[in-house]
Amino acid sequence: MESSDIFLASNQFGLEVFKILYEKQKSGNSFISPIVLASSVAALYMGASEDTRKRIAKALRLDNNVGEEHVLKLQSYLKALQTQCADHVTLSSGIKILLDKKWNCLNGFKHKIQQLPFTEMQSCDFQHDTDTLAQDLHRWLAQVSNGSISNDLKVDTTDHDQSLSVISCAYFKGKWVHGFDAKNTQLLPFVVAPGHSEEVPMMCATGRYPYIKDNELRYSALELPYQGGRLGVVIILPDEYFGLEVSLLTVLYQFVFLC
Repeated sequence: MESSDIFLASNQFGLEVFKILYEKQKSGNSFISPIVLASSVAALYMGASEDTRKRIAKALRLDNNVGEEHVLKLQSYLKALQTQCADHVTLSSGIKILLDKKWNCLNGFKHKIQQLPFTEMQSCDFQHDTDTLAQDLHRWLAQVSNGSISNDLKVDTTDHDQSLSVISCAYFKGKWVHGFDAKNTQLLPFVVAPGHSEEVPMMCATGRYPYIKDNELRYSALELPYQGGRLGVVIILPDEYFGLEVSLLTVLYQFVFLC
């Protein structure tokens, strides 16, 4: 498979996960990083048996004979992107694999994990070391997220029956090519529920941006570029309030998510 095919497959995998999260919690907010999420599952591919490898490849929309070298491209791309964009944005990611002490992994798996960027493996005791494990995870999350994830985040380590846990984290901070002037901030109505809105401060700007209007799926999309020219954020807005149905989510994989 070509690199572009692997990245598009990771986007589609992330979309399927997002659909599940959306169906379970329509009233809340869900944030995922498709390529980091796919990299987390791909890391398990490195130590899986033949049958499990086929299942992982299927979930990631990859060929059964994809090979470890293609799986490595996911994380290699992240590392290259982080280096190439370092002058304009801050991008970091991390994957932590927790394996209960009572289980042994396949020979060579730990060594392969050590060769992967942003990935580490830790032996732990899910049954007896819950407090220590939670503290370790908080420290790790704070480090990867540049302090954005604090100890206020609840980390559930109370499932004593689990044997394996995979945690991924991504942090991104960039500056717009055309920044928002604080003087143009306005109090405007924001609909928070059907028939109910609240006035909130909104950033406002006028300019020329990549834009698309789809009358069939009834949505608009706008791209705001970050400095450096390689990255941007795509904002998708349904025509109707609370109109983000699962059918509309299918448009997401058309856009190339870089992180």
